[in-house]
Amino acid sequence: MEEKEKAALSEDGNRPESVMFVHNVLDEYGLDPFEFRVYAHVVRRTGGKTQGEFFASLNKTAEICQISVRKIQYALKFLCEAGFLIQDKRQGRTDVYKLSPAKAWANKEDLTAIRERVTGVKRAEKAKGRKKNTDKSLSDEALSQVTALDAAKQDLLIEVENAISPQKPHSNLITLVLNTPNQNVEDALVVLKSQKGKVSNPSGLLTKAIKDSWKLKLEQ
Repeated sequence: MEEKEKAALSEDGNRPESVMFVHNVLDEYGLDPFEFRVYAHVVRRTGGKTQGEFFASLNKTAEICQISVRKIQYALKFLCEAGFLIQDKRQGRTDVYKLSPAKAWANKEDLTAIRERVTGVKRAEKAKGRKKNTDKSLSDEALSQVTALDAAKQDLLIEVENAISPQKPHSNLITLVLNTPNQNVEDALVVLKSQKGKVSNPSGLLTKAIKDSWKLKLEQ
């Protein structure tokens, strides 16, 4: 634990009544949950000062923020392009990030366009893909789970559908995705994308890759 964090605890070691303040300017600026979480982590690591530095590894950041490495990468890239962070690339070492002053932030109305450029997914396409996923002929069990999904899992299903296209995701694959940690599915998608155009049954390869990812995790 860092010294400044130790100082925030009372003498008997109990947590303080309040540990965080979020300015309304940031709270209402339009960051999505992943961007906001990563930005909050960088603020903590830099002490909220523009001269502070953040240089933790992507894996460590993902572990602390409870977000996949891919989402961390997207969030950091967005935050840099939107002017929230300044990135100092270091050859062979972890990149360093610094906070930008609020006056350097991109305009709120430009954030959606920046996000779409970073992720390569337009909001309209995402909404359309999400609706297509929930409209498919699924088993009753899978359908009941789809309707209760959080946004991250819905986005993941859209990625799965795009990755195996022109095949359609069958109920067994969807149920597997729903009951597998997002990181495992994302790792499996990387395997599938590396073989894009080389396999005749992408749905089968993705299913195997997800199961293998689970097996590897259990063996570790």
